[in-house]
Amino acid sequence: MQPTSPIELTEREEAIAQRAAEIAVRKMTDEFYGSVGRTVINRLLIIIGAAFVAFAAGKGWLLK
Repeated sequence: MQPTSPIELTEREEAIAQRAAEIAVRKMTDEFYGSVGRTVINRLLIIIGAAFVAFAAGKGWLLK
């Protein structure tokens, strides 16, 4: 197996690679925070729903 030599890029290629990396990181970060945000909202809605059901049951609105 031959040792690999470092790849030399032109300034233009390096700028393109840098821009592509920035875009990829931004997309991954946006998707991650979007997913976390959806999870938090879903859990918050479940808690609010459970609290409302408990309140309504306590008031006797559900079972009479």
